[in-house]
Amino acid sequence: MKRILEKARKASLKSKWMLAVGATIFISYALISVVLYVALQTWLINNEEKNAVRTVEDMTSFFEAQRSTVTIQKLQNNNALMKAILTQEQTVRIFNGDGIEVMRINDVTPVAQFPQNEWHQGVVMDRQTIDGVDAFVVHQFVQIGAFQGVMQLIHPLATFQSMMKYILTTIIIVGAGALLFSVSISYYLANVLMKPLIQLRDAMNLVRNNGFNAQPEFRYKADDEIGDLLEMYRTLMNELEVSF
Repeated sequence: MKRILEKARKASLKSKWMLAVGATIFISYALISVVLYVALQTWLINNEEKNAVRTVEDMTSFFEAQRSTVTIQKLQNNNALMKAILTQEQTVRIFNGDGIEVMRINDVTPVAQFPQNEWHQGVVMDRQTIDGVDAFVVHQFVQIGAFQGVMQLIHPLATFQSMMKYILTTIIIVGAGALLFSVSISYYLANVLMKPLIQLRDAMNLVRNNGFNAQPEFRYKADDEIGDLLEMYRTLMNELEVSF
């Protein structure tokens, strides 16, 4: 740490300027990116959870609307419900009281683990890893006529994870481009600001070697602090020349 601080102390003003500007922009972008990433992740995962619960509620309403039996034909006729299940690659299973599967819709994911608590105590949702894929698993007590059982819905999070990877990759690529751009801009500004100071240094060396007769012309004409410094140097040199 001491070596780094020593090198930073001995670095040129231009290098310090570039490092300061680059570090400031990088840290600011990193903080904003972290906040944005976490916010998007929270929003998307909540949306996935709501989609899973919505499908369970729609399935429960559909079953409750059936008087005695549920057939594949009735399910297929419910286009909106089937489209939601297929589009989101969800899997729905119905189990009887003995845990035996009696119905399956869109078999794309194996059976998930059942919750430890009682199924009939309302909707039970947890997050499981099934065949290496994270998923929301929802269990809901259902009744179809005289039949009572448990509905298991598996909502894979593969789309959510792909989206988060895409967002992270985009943030990294944009961050690298922003860092390169900021370093380039800071390098250009450092050269612009350091140029009159370098001219002032060369002018002082020239006066030291050749006396007061050597009065270089400064090309920096801006009305700012550096311009005031150069004007004060000209005035000082003119006064010393008159005095000596």
